[in-house]
Amino acid sequence: MLKIFNGTIHTMDPENPHPQALLVQGDRIMDSGTLESIEKKYPGAGLLDLKGKTLLPGFNDSHLHLLGVGMLLEQIDLSRVDSIEALKEKLLAHEGEGEIIVGHGWNQENLKEGRMPTRADLDATGIRKPIILHRTCVHMLVANSTAMEKAGVYEATGLFKESRMKPLKDLVPPPDRRAIEGYILTAARTLLSQGVTSVQSDDLFMVDESLHPTVFEVYETLERENRLPLRVYEQSNFTHFQGYMKHIPHYHQDRLSSRRFRRGPVKVLGDGSLGGRTAKLKAPYADDPAAEGLLNFSREEIRRIFELCDRHKLDVAVHAIGDEMLQIALDALEPLENKTSRHAVIHCQITDDKTLEALKRIKPVVHIQPGFLNGDLHMAPLRLGSRRVAHAYNYRTLQDLGLPMAFGTDAPVEPTNPFFGIYHAVTRRDREGDPPEGWMPEEAITVYDAIKHYTVDGAYASYEEDQKGMLRPGCYADFILVDQDPFQVDPTTLKDIRVLQTYLDGRLVYEAL
Repeated sequence: MLKIFNGTIHTMDPENPHPQALLVQGDRIMDSGTLESIEKKYPGAGLLDLKGKTLLPGFNDSHLHLLGVGMLLEQIDLSRVDSIEALKEKLLAHEGEGEIIVGHGWNQENLKEGRMPTRADLDATGIRKPIILHRTCVHMLVANSTAMEKAGVYEATGLFKESRMKPLKDLVPPPDRRAIEGYILTAARTLLSQGVTSVQSDDLFMVDESLHPTVFEVYETLERENRLPLRVYEQSNFTHFQGYMKHIPHYHQDRLSSRRFRRGPVKVLGDGSLGGRTAKLKAPYADDPAAEGLLNFSREEIRRIFELCDRHKLDVAVHAIGDEMLQIALDALEPLENKTSRHAVIHCQITDDKTLEALKRIKPVVHIQPGFLNGDLHMAPLRLGSRRVAHAYNYRTLQDLGLPMAFGTDAPVEPTNPFFGIYHAVTRRDREGDPPEGWMPEEAITVYDAIKHYTVDGAYASYEEDQKGMLRPGCYADFILVDQDPFQVDPTTLKDIRVLQTYLDGRLVYEAL
């Protein structure tokens, strides 16, 4: 037994929000109350002195790509390049590494040239190896001429979107089983250091479908050998329409077990990204009248996938960024008959009056990534125009509809740090502090609600509301010690809060140096 005391404890349990002490036995919170009552009832318990610091439940990232976080740590990080010239210099610095150069994270909105890098830019480096560079959203890449020649494809700009990326992605040697395990474990350690003890992860998206069985085997082995460092609820993405038709009848969703790895909803990647102009909109992009975005499935295919999931009592988690894709998803969700399902819309980024009314009726879980605000608050007004952007990134509006709202990062698209997301949701500023008044400040939410969406609501999304998300008797002893109380600091400093310790099942799994 372990007695936790001498600090500020935020349980996120409205019935007992700030006990003086907690008592942990094994992997669970056993009791809470005054320090005197805990000491009296459990005189022989071990001690965890918080030394005046703050305790919170472990965070739950409701949508990311755990495998991708690990994989991209081995790629060239282009997230901080501020010009195409700087990007070229970074490629030249890595010219001698491997047979193919793979990078990730560029964003044309951050480049002083104000445009996307092209094949000509990459060819100008003189590098003869294939070069493949993924945009930050991972829905677009740019390749050099050598890469296109080897892949047997050609595009004058070198820019490829969505399914057209596959021949180029196939040039990258696939990871073997050992590498996949290493990526998962490395990413898990990173997340634990930032206070994330549970994730809902789409890992199948990051590898060719031929490797999907291997990904599941790796997770099952880590589970069986008690080596999985955090809790994973897999959002299973079967890639193609025929893949869904093949796998759904044999897929088992693990809603209620206490395993660390559980198979979760069927993930459907409906459209693309706003930054890459592949999110499917109801009307053309304001800054490109020739573009309306792309659908990865037809309306009829979406309907058939959803109906098949409903027939087999499976949840659906559908990626919908554009308002047209959101409409298609809601139209397919509404007639489903199994009302005990917890279907989800991932991103739910652009709405209108019609989709807001449907969301209010259907009440799916919405998986929101407030970290997107960091860059999108500068880009979205250009893509959408003033009328549509007023109904985008509207966290307060969605919250007021009574929707279960689970926060996440979509990492590696955005950084894994939950305090970044909390900061963005509360201040509506980018990480440089702009705009000072906040972007659409009427859509800001409170610190309490932001943390609730990262804990309580994330647990609900994975059927674990009685197991985690709060620090109350019966819940997992998953908690974090942080250096500042997020309820007391200036909101502009929320992004600077540091995790000092992370506990999973009552055991210390991370400690800051």
